[in-house]
Amino acid sequence: MKRRAILGGLGLCVALVVAAGCSGVDDNDNDNQQNNNNAPVGHGTLTGEISTTVTCDATVADGDCAGTVYLVLMAENPVLNPMQTPETVEIFGSVDLGAGSYTYTMNNVPVGDWYVSGFLDDDGNASGALTAPDVGDPVGYPSPQVTIVADETTVENLTFTMRLQ
Repeated sequence: MKRRAILGGLGLCVALVVAAGCSGVDDNDNDNQQNNNNAPVGHGTLTGEISTTVTCDATVADGDCAGTVYLVLMAENPVLNPMQTPETVEIFGSVDLGAGSYTYTMNNVPVGDWYVSGFLDDDGNASGALTAPDVGDPVGYPSPQVTIVADETTVENLTFTMRLQ
């Protein structure tokens, strides 16, 4: 289990680093292009609650389990294909999972099937070109798959189940 958890974190790390350098969209793309499943172009919304099952230490000065959440949508399971370019990366600041759950919303998500990965940067060191979890950051594992339907809202609750090791 520990090896799979590390690989899951590695997949997210690679995906986030790749996302920082590439948008995943060609300059020649247009509104007539289809997504990863050859489904018609359209957009929906993804929303839900983010929580954690890791132990949070409220005595930590900077607030353990508090910080910035990074969520990533990918076409393939990030554990099986860590080298893919994410469809999108969403950043949610000032999240305190030690105090309870956090409601997230991702708008304008392309229609299709996506895997949702994420982590909480609770030590405040993920930024710029290296937007990735490091040792101790709570991460979501496994990455659930969601189906986005045009003009509809999909609800997917996420749980950060482990700390990256």
